Amino acid sequence: MSAAAFLAAGGAAAQSTSGDDTPESRWYGAIDLGFHAPENIASHSVGLAPDGSPYNWNWRFTSDWAAFARLGYRVSRHVRVELEGGYSPSRPDSVLAPGGVVDGLSVARPGEPYGLCAPGSTPTACGRPIGISNSFSLMSNVIFDILPDRRLDPFVGAGVGADHIQFQGNNLFGNVTGAISPNNPAVQSLNIGGTVDHPSQFAFQALGGVSYRIARGFHIDLTYRFLSADLLRWNTANTTPGIVGSANGLQPLDFRGALHIHTLTVSLRHAF
Repeated sequence: MSAAAFLAAGGAAAQSTSGDDTPESRWYGAIDLGFHAPENIASHSVGLAPDGSPYNWNWRFTSDWAAFARLGYRVSRHVRVELEGGYSPSRPDSVLAPGGVVDGLSVARPGEPYGLCAPGSTPTACGRPIGISNSFSLMSNVIFDILPDRRLDPFVGAGVGADHIQFQGNNLFGNVTGAISPNNPAVQSLNIGGTVDHPSQFAFQALGGVSYRIARGFHIDLTYRFLSADLLRWNTANTTPGIVGSANGLQPLDFRGALHIHTLTVSLRHAF
C-alpha cells in the first residue's frame, strides 16, 4: 500500500509539472526579434480612374525586421494563452497597375494611371515611391504545446486581435490621362495619409514553431506567424498645387485591400 501511494503521488506530481519542473499554471514573458515579409496588396479604389473604372493597383512593400512582446499564462500542461504586441516597419517598394507598363501607360488599361513614382520622376523613369508602412499589432493567442515534457517541444497556435497600419508618403502619379488642363495638369501628386474607417483593423493569425528548454523556466522559441487583416482601407488625397475642388484632377480617394504578413522570430521566454 505504501508503494502504491508513493507511485500515485509521483504520478500526480508528474501531472502537475511541465518538462522544466515548473507548475502547469505559471505566468511567463517573452521578447521576440526577427524578420517579416509582407505580401503584395491587390487594391481597388473608391474613386474612379479616367476610364470610368476603379484604380486597381498592386502595392508592394519591403521586408524588414520585426519585434514582439508577449505576456502569457500556462493554463495546463499543453495549453498556454498570451497577449502579444508587435511592430513591423516597412516602406513601399512599388505601386503599379497589373499587366505591365509601356511608355508610362498601363498595358491592360491605357486610361488608368499606372501607379506612383518618387517625386522628380518621369513616366519613363519611375523612381521607387517614398514613404513608410508600419504595422502595429495587438493579438490574443492560444498555443498548444505538443510535447511539453520534452526539451524540444513543437507548438501550434492561433490568435485574434487588431492590426493598425500606418501609411504615409507623397508621390507622383506615373502618368496623367485625359485632357490636360489647369484642373488636370500633366504632373500630379498623391498623398497617402493613413488608414481610415477602421484605424485598427480586425486581424487573425496562425502560428507554429518549436521551443527549446535551456534551463529551468527558460525557453528559446522559434516562431513562424502568418497575420491577415482582410478589411484594410486607407485614404489618399490629390495634393497637386493649383487644383480647385475635389472633382478635379485624378481622385482615387480611398483604397481597399487585404494585408498578409509572414514573420519568423526567435525569442527568449521566461516563466516567472
